[in-house]
Amino acid sequence: MLIDFRLGENSCRVEPYTDSYTYTFAYLLLWDVILTMCEKASTELRYQYADWLRNEDFLNNLLNNIFKLIPAEVLHYNDIRIKPFDEWFVKKFQLLLTDQINSNKIERMACWVYANTLTQLPALVRQWWSSIETRVNQVVDRVTSAYVSPQLCAQELADVATHENKFKNMVIKIHPSVREVVAIYTVDEAQMDLVITLPTNYPLGGPDVQCNRQIGGTTHKQWLMQFKMCVLHQNGRIWDGLSLWNNNLDKKFDGVEECYICFAVLHPGTYQLPKLSCQTCRKKFHSACLYKWFSTSNKSTCPICRNLF
Repeated sequence: MLIDFRLGENSCRVEPYTDSYTYTFAYLLLWDVILTMCEKASTELRYQYADWLRNEDFLNNLLNNIFKLIPAEVLHYNDIRIKPFDEWFVKKFQLLLTDQINSNKIERMACWVYANTLTQLPALVRQWWSSIETRVNQVVDRVTSAYVSPQLCAQELADVATHENKFKNMVIKIHPSVREVVAIYTVDEAQMDLVITLPTNYPLGGPDVQCNRQIGGTTHKQWLMQFKMCVLHQNGRIWDGLSLWNNNLDKKFDGVEECYICFAVLHPGTYQLPKLSCQTCRKKFHSACLYKWFSTSNKSTCPICRNLF
């Protein structure tokens, strides 16, 4: 049904009381269930869900289909000062038995599913967006910046604000007008600052992250990499990245040994400590890092001493 429509150029209006309408509506409802499962899942299970959706190419297919179902009026609307379709992306879609069946239902559902996909699986959407042709890339960027990014930026900052007093060694400052979060980690009299700024097309555009100071001989690149891995590649939120960054620093200065593959104390996807130890060299690794090492190297040897694990 959608194969004849060019992505991001024209829109498919599905007529009610047809098989196409039934199948399309069921498809979008199924994705709403999947995204709800991602929202309710534990961090580790959510990581596995995202990995499965990526490997099977399910999410790329969803996004290609959604941008053929979102109405043309949304795709090509240029006046960002007035957003008549804002509610379609912000308000959760609800289906009542008394509702009239019409094409508008499919269009609204497509808009909501896209916004929810950006909320739950931003890294996967970002990867898809980076891979599509420039013409479509610009359409997706415009729609996201106008209808989804303001809401998600506000949610991210509000989420950080609710947790800002939960750290022993870290103080957080929020500047909503410039979409900025400043985290200051203190050990004794030394400080490390992390400044996170969200772009206007967040989360398609990743946050700008700057680390302004170093503590105790640590390199700022290592801490930046851990934060970016969580937020840019593991579907983590800004709060998840800050929590991971803080906990890594806490454990680093408490003497917990880091993984010798990713050089982080906590894994950026599962947030687990290194638990698997080589029987020969006694170095510890995250189970996810070790599994990836075995898979890519086609060997079951220790990454450090090269003896059989």
